[in-house]
Amino acid sequence: MNLPLGLLLAWIFSLVEVGAQTNLPAIEVEPVRPVVLKGEKAEWRVALKGGTNTPALTYLIRQDGGPKKIAEGSVVWVSGEGRIETVAHEPGALLLELKGAGEKVLGGVVVSPE
Repeated sequence: MNLPLGLLLAWIFSLVEVGAQTNLPAIEVEPVRPVVLKGEKAEWRVALKGGTNTPALTYLIRQDGGPKKIAEGSVVWVSGEGRIETVAHEPGALLLELKGAGEKVLGGVVVSPE
């Protein structure tokens, strides 16, 4: 293969740029408290492990994992940590679904009636 040097360098730099854009961290989510009472705040921490880019993440919280939407939005990063919260209005479970960077991550909180 006999490519001109400028074309070869442009091709190499484009590969490096693509690699830099896809160097995304693993996304971890954990509830602040895995069980909350009805009427209390349900919270999750979102952490990034590895990678050099902070991905744009959106979230959706559903009651009992069903079609009823409780909250949705974008994760706001403060000092490398994301925080998501909502109020638990009904007993059961709240299922958090995070999407972004080609990943889908789930987290849950149980809502006790008492």
